[in-house]
Amino acid sequence: MRYSVEIYGNTVEYILQKLTPEQFDYWAEAPDEALESHVLGQDQMNPDSNVFLGNKSEMFSPLQRYCLDMVSSKLLIKDDEGNVVVDERVTKLIKDKKVQSNYSEVTVEELNEISDQNHYLEISAKVDNALKCEDNIETELKKKMLGFKKEFPLDKFKFDIVKLPNGTLTINVVDFDGSGLPKNHAEYISTDLSYRLIRIK
Repeated sequence: MRYSVEIYGNTVEYILQKLTPEQFDYWAEAPDEALESHVLGQDQMNPDSNVFLGNKSEMFSPLQRYCLDMVSSKLLIKDDEGNVVVDERVTKLIKDKKVQSNYSEVTVEELNEISDQNHYLEISAKVDNALKCEDNIETELKKKMLGFKKEFPLDKFKFDIVKLPNGTLTINVVDFDGSGLPKNHAEYISTDLSYRLIRIK
């Protein structure tokens, strides 16, 4: 039977930008609103300035992610007649071990080992429903351990969970029976932007 699968929730935008010591010192002393205005491309700083960072969309970053926030994400499965088969939070499915999961963590210290700079600007934002993992898949229901009722084979799902340096748990990739679910992007405006200057000693 054919099923539509959709994994949706808040979207996380994350950028970790390398800075020179001069850039770090300048922006550490600047007002928060000045940094935000600069990163959003709303100020008039000369691009030739030694402390110019540029718009966040143009930044070169050793770590840049645009992915689903695990805590808010839900899994919705419907059959070919539009009937809801599964409607559950991903966190609960992982906790109850109904789906497979792989966990990893990215730290600034690890990134610093492959970088020659110790100063970073961390930018993070939440975006409402701008990214979904969705597909139409062909599979058969399986019998429950007790009784004759059949259920969707949730154990064929595998979620790749990555913890970012700011502590956010994200869904990096979702597989079903060994095949990755496509990601669909929508136009978005970043909200709830936050910034953090990080110095590795």
